Amino acid sequence: MSHTSQPVFDPNEVVVFSDSMMQQMNEVVKKFPQDKEKSALIQILHIAQAEYGWLSVPVMNKIADFLKIQAIEVYEVATFYTMFHLQPVGKHVLEVCRTGPCMLVGSDQLIEHMEKKTRYQGWGNYVRRHVYPKNGRMPRRLWIWSLTPM
Repeated sequence: MSHTSQPVFDPNEVVVFSDSMMQQMNEVVKKFPQDKEKSALIQILHIAQAEYGWLSVPVMNKIADFLKIQAIEVYEVATFYTMFHLQPVGKHVLEVCRTGPCMLVGSDQLIEHMEKKTRYQGWGNYVRRHVYPKNGRMPRRLWIWSLTPM
């Protein structure tokens, strides 16, 4: 999913990290000096996304508690990077660049092929959205598919 959509928030969602996940997160935090645990944030977001498939607001809040940082600091990182999903996604997520240079080397044909192929092979709905980085430096647009077999 793109970051143009808002994170999903369910106030009734209770998040309990598994022992395995806690162990992985503790191992990551150990790599950083004391009082610099926030440096582990991106790796911990990856661990959480691997566990849950996406990052809900309660999961991000729990990460903030674990790292002893403000929740907004987690939201800022999670919403900045397109690799983090703020809403549920399908089993497979495919991203295709839509910048001018990418289009010159065939990204439009690739997108057209993917649209036909995913429909033909019985995949569920896909989502196409433009994604623009928030730093404004690199003009990057992506089409993102979220695919789940039917």
